[in-house]
Amino acid sequence: MYISGYLKEIGQILRNDAVNGCILQLINILEKEKSTKKETASERATILAQYTRLQEDIDGCIAQLADLLKSQEFSIQKTAAQTTAILAHYTTQQGAINSSLSQLENLLENEVSSVQMTTANTMATLAQYTGLQKTIDSNISHLENLLENKQVYGQKAAVQMITALAQYTELQDTINDNIPQLATLLDDMNSYVREAAANMMVKLAQSTKLRETINGNIPQLANLLEDESWIVQEAAVETMATLAQYSELRETINDNIPQLANLLEDINSHVQEAAIKAMGTLVQYADLQDTINSSICQLMNLLENEYQKRRTTAAKAMATLAQYTELRETINGNIPRLANLLWDMDSDVREAAVETMATLAQYTDLQETINGNIPQLTNLLNDENWRTQISAARTIVALAQYTELQETINGNIPQLVNLLEDKDWTSQTTAAKAMAILAQYTELQETTNGNIPRLANLLQNMNWRTRITAIETMATLAQYTELREAINGNIPRLANLLQDPYFDVQEAAIETMATLSQYSKASKYGIFITHCSQ
Repeated sequence: MYISGYLKEIGQILRNDAVNGCILQLINILEKEKSTKKETASERATILAQYTRLQEDIDGCIAQLADLLKSQEFSIQKTAAQTTAILAHYTTQQGAINSSLSQLENLLENEVSSVQMTTANTMATLAQYTGLQKTIDSNISHLENLLENKQVYGQKAAVQMITALAQYTELQDTINDNIPQLATLLDDMNSYVREAAANMMVKLAQSTKLRETINGNIPQLANLLEDESWIVQEAAVETMATLAQYSELRETINDNIPQLANLLEDINSHVQEAAIKAMGTLVQYADLQDTINSSICQLMNLLENEYQKRRTTAAKAMATLAQYTELRETINGNIPRLANLLWDMDSDVREAAVETMATLAQYTDLQETINGNIPQLTNLLNDENWRTQISAARTIVALAQYTELQETINGNIPQLVNLLEDKDWTSQTTAAKAMAILAQYTELQETTNGNIPRLANLLQNMNWRTRITAIETMATLAQYTELREAINGNIPRLANLLQDPYFDVQEAAIETMATLSQYSKASKYGIFITHCSQ
C-alpha cells in the first residue's frame, strides 16, 4: 500500500488497531524504498505522530531519520531535518533526537543554501527542549567554520541559528563567547551578510547577559552608517535606535550619534527617513537629548549651505523632525533661518521652505514664530516663478485654519488677491480658489468681501479656465450671508456667460445661477436669476 493510501485510510487504520503495522511499514520504507518514497514517508510520520497512541511506535522512525540526514539528495535532507524537529515534540525518547544532532551539525555546512537554512531552523526549534540543549550548546562553537567559509547563505544560516538560540539562558554563555566572531560579519564583503549581522544585534541584546559584549561592538555597527549599501545603512540606523532602549548601551550609542546625524542629509530618501525616525526615537531618552539637539543644530546649519540640494534637504527634514516634541525648541529657534530660504535664488528651495512653514504651523508651540514670518511668506506672492507664487498662496490658505495666525493672514489677503490680475492663468485660478477657502473663516470675511469685485473681473477673462474658476468661486462665496450683497451686484456679468462660446463655461454659469437662486428672494435680481436658472 502506498503512503498516500495510509493517509486516506488513517481513520480506518486506527479503528482497526493496525497501528503497529502502519508504523512498521513506514520504518521499512525509510530503510529500503526509493528516495521519493522515503521523503514522503518522512513527511507522513509527522502526521501520524500527533496521535497519542502512535507515539511510542513513532520513536522507531527517529533512528531511520538520522540516516536520511546523511542522504546525498538535498530534498530528503531537508525533509528529514524538518521531520526531526516535529517529532521531537511527540517522542518519548529525546535521546534518539540527541543522536541526530551531530548529523544536523554537518548539514549546516552543506553546499545547498536551502539545506543550511532548514537545518538552522531545525536546530533552533530543537533548542526549546531542555534535554537537547547540552548537545546543542557543544555544537555552537562549531559554527566558526560556517562563519568563516564566506558562503553567504551559510553565514546567514549561522546568524539565524544563533539569534534564535540566544533566548535560552542555558546557551547564552557559549553564545556570548562567540559574539566577537559574529561581529566580524559586520565587516563582511557581502551586503546581505552585513545587514543580517546588524539585525542580529537587536535580537542578542534582548538578553541582559549578552549586552556587555554587544556594547563593545556598537562602534563596528556605527561604521555601517557609512556603508556603500543603503539597505545596510538603514539596518544599522534602525538597530542603533532599537538598542537605545537599554540604558547600559546608551553611553556608547551617544558617542556615535554624530555619525547617525550625518545621514539626515543623505541623498537616499530611505536612509534619510530612517535617520529622522531614529532621531525621534533617541531624543526620548534624557541622557541622549543634548547630543541629539546638538546634531539637529548641525543639520540646521545646512539651511545656509552653498548647495541647493542640502538646503532643500534641511528644510524638508525640519518638517519631519518637528513631530517630536523634544526637538521643537531647537526647530523653533531655527524658523527665522528657514524663513530666509523664502528668498532663496533657487525656486525648489523656496517651495521646500514654504511647504515646511505650512507643516510647522500645526504645532501650537511654533505658531508664534511662524506668525512673525508670514509677511515674508506673503512677499512670495510677487515671485517671478509661478510655481513659487502658487505654493505661497496655498500655504497662506493652509495657515488660515489656525486662529492664532488669522489676524496676520487677514492683513495680507490684499496681496494674495493681487494674483487675480496676474498674467498667468494658474496664479489667477489659485487666488480665486484661495478666496473661496478663506471666506469660511468669519474673521477673514470682511476683507474677502471687499475683493469680490476684483474676482468678478475674471468673469470676462480671456482664458476659459479662469472664467470657470471665477464662476465656481462666486457660487461658493454666496453661501455666506455677509458676502451676498457684493455678489448680487455682479449677477448681470455672470448671466452674460450663459452665452459664452465655450460650452463648459455656459454649463458652469447655469449651475451657479441655479445655486444663487436659492438665495434670490431678497435680491433685486431675484426674478431674473430664477428665470435664468430655468
